[in-house]
Amino acid sequence: MTGPRSFPCPVAIQIPCPPSSCSTYRCAEREGDRSTKRSHVILLTMMNSKKKRMYNNEHLHLLCQNTPLEPWTCITNIKLEEKIGSVVFELRKPQGRLIILRTMSENKTRLQNAASILENALRMKQFCIVVGKGADQPNVFCIQLCPLEVADDMMRRMQQNGYGGPPDPISSKLLLLGEGQEVYIKFSKNGNITTSEEIQQKQIITFHYHHPNKLQIHVKEKDQYANYSYDCYKGLVEFYTHNPTSNNEEVLLCKLPIAIPKTQCKIKGSMGCYRSLIKEEGLLGMKTLRWLASELKNADEELSKRLNIKQSRMQAIKLKYPQNVNEQIIDIIVCWRNGQPRFTDKVAILAAELTKCKRQDLAEVLQQMKTEYSVKDN
Repeated sequence: MTGPRSFPCPVAIQIPCPPSSCSTYRCAEREGDRSTKRSHVILLTMMNSKKKRMYNNEHLHLLCQNTPLEPWTCITNIKLEEKIGSVVFELRKPQGRLIILRTMSENKTRLQNAASILENALRMKQFCIVVGKGADQPNVFCIQLCPLEVADDMMRRMQQNGYGGPPDPISSKLLLLGEGQEVYIKFSKNGNITTSEEIQQKQIITFHYHHPNKLQIHVKEKDQYANYSYDCYKGLVEFYTHNPTSNNEEVLLCKLPIAIPKTQCKIKGSMGCYRSLIKEEGLLGMKTLRWLASELKNADEELSKRLNIKQSRMQAIKLKYPQNVNEQIIDIIVCWRNGQPRFTDKVAILAAELTKCKRQDLAEVLQQMKTEYSVKDN
């Protein structure tokens, strides 16, 4: 409220002010509102005399603030008239901002702090963060800030706009934020999902209560060999804001899990050099290995553990032959064979490991083949 130093005539101002139970009953009785009067009779009769005296001793205080940097000051030379749900008074000069407080005592020492706390509480809005993954583009995520009461509708709209997952859009818990406050998006260092450094600087959303903002981000995995026990890459997206009351310190709002599907790596080139070393006929040649692979279709995982094959090597083998278990088993045995010393009895070791895998029959056949091969060489 700005203008001249004083008004030519008093200006009537009406400010909303929630009434107490007793004051509502008195105003309704004075204005003849029978329905309001009847609804408060039961409440008044249930109160004891002490609570009645407390409500009867309520006091109204008018405070003003000319600029946001100045403290709230109490105005005492203005008469306040209470009505149902509002307070009416007259002003003779302009004031910056006005607020009405209802207290149980006439003490005015803490009114400034109470007005500041109430002002900050009125600025804070309840909202939540909704994250949805693109159905056609699984590496694209849509992040939106919206009021809490429209979160379900916003998730349905995301699904209609092509952000239906899987999984379905997820929302955060109840959060509080001021109008126009910025939310910063970061990706957890413990997760396996991130974005490029150029996009990282632009991941900011401004919160507006009546105009929900949204942001699309493109993500990628950090390590294509991580999360090997899952069918997708997993990560965490973190949301921060700056606290203006504590030197703009970053405050964590929430963390939400996200996931992107794995893509099959195409390994270029033909078979590895270790395959070419055993193409010639021999006791552990390709003919024997293919026979073993056909007999060990359901024991590839156990065999790799028995032969101490690294998990990274196993994942590379599965990526190379995703649908061919026989080729996977051949590569497992070849990888183990090339890691053994040159003059080691590899057939005896392999037969012992097959026995531990509960394939005594294959171990016996291998031993018999070894004996026949030795006789033939001699």
